[in-house]
Amino acid sequence: MKDTFVFYRSWQNVIGELPDATQLEIYRAITEYALNDTTIDLSEVAKVAFAFIRQDIDRDIEKYNAICEKNRENAKLGGAPKGNKNAKKQPKTTERLKNNRTEKKQPYYDNDNDNDIIKEKIYKKEIAFKKSIEPFIERYGKETCNNFFLYWTEPNKSKTKLRYEMEKTWDISRRLANWARNEKNFNGNGKTEITTKKYEQLG
Repeated sequence: MKDTFVFYRSWQNVIGELPDATQLEIYRAITEYALNDTTIDLSEVAKVAFAFIRQDIDRDIEKYNAICEKNRENAKLGGAPKGNKNAKKQPKTTERLKNNRTEKKQPYYDNDNDNDIIKEKIYKKEIAFKKSIEPFIERYGKETCNNFFLYWTEPNKSKTKLRYEMEKTWDISRRLANWARNEKNFNGNGKTEITTKKYEQLG
């Protein structure tokens, strides 16, 4: 359990555009996960936004743990009193000061503004894409629409564009109709297991 965590402005920029109920879900999910290492049940829209926020939290926790471990190792260098034969040699004063200056230049948490901007754009695109699918849920079913969403929102290697943005033409009504027909023809029950398993980490 932790007492504090870093909250990024990019999170607030994205969360602020969502409905109040969804915002509350995400804020609760962030605090429970960051402070208590606990996950809570979320709606579909909240789950998409929190999936990327969780990556930032995991990254910060990993860095924090690495720093704590490094500090524990450094503490072992001077455990015995001066003059004790068990005492380990300390580095020379000039070298020690140099090392301290180097360590001070490395903050506990990095905040790459360019990466935050890219992530924020991806958040907005995914949320907008999900909203564009919602009117078709009644016609094609939640599972089919979810599979469609997971497939077409896969980011490219540079994580600047989603799969559907790389198509020359895009008509969501026609694409969904073809998707639903292909699912049904694939295994006869409207479920595409391969697609679900491949992209389940995004849902």
